[in-house]
Amino acid sequence: IGKEALVFVVNSKNPVSSLSSQQVKDIYTGKITNWKEVGGKNKKIKAFQRSESSGSQSAFLRFMDNDENIIKPRTNLVFDGMGGMVNQVASYNNGKDAIGYSFRFYVEDVIKNGKVKAIGLNGIQPTRENIANKTYPVVSTVYAVYSSKNDNPNTNDALKATIQDSYDRLIAPAIERDIRNELTEKAEDGAIAVFGKNLEQLLMQPPIAGKVVLG
Repeated sequence: IGKEALVFVVNSKNPVSSLSSQQVKDIYTGKITNWKEVGGKNKKIKAFQRSESSGSQSAFLRFMDNDENIIKPRTNLVFDGMGGMVNQVASYNNGKDAIGYSFRFYVEDVIKNGKVKAIGLNGIQPTRENIANKTYPVVSTVYAVYSSKNDNPNTNDALKATIQDSYDRLIAPAIERDIRNELTEKAEDGAIAVFGKNLEQLLMQPPIAGKVVLG
């Protein structure tokens, strides 16, 4: 019924805007410990993690190929809720040198915390388009699963309601935003073209009507 992506987030003041998948793996296995090693400031990296029972932690472990060498974080770097991790990454004192992870929808559409930013992986930003076409490296397909032997007459209605809610609350607004952005860009380009044409005509007019002016 949709696609979701695991995204890595850093403080908005962090100059790093993208990491390779290998660099992220090296951070979480302790091979890279300072931001200067990946183009950032000379600051020690605080690598936040989620609790073992969380969905984003499961996605993270799959991304890490269940590497046994993942560093065991101190208890103050582990969070039960996604909001706690995102807010700590946003915090100036505790999170300015941190990296964490969550699902894109939660970061972009729920938390909406302007103090964090989702960074790219392998130079590819986690935009809706890159998630939809799977060019972003960490994308999961979301399914609604039920047993074929399920004879509950309300199952189909529940599935239809889920799909309708997804469309009304997520897909339709996203489509509308994309269309509005495209129309706005076209309108701005058209306005600039008209302005340029009018300005050219204005500049080409002689300053004194009926007189020849030598420049």
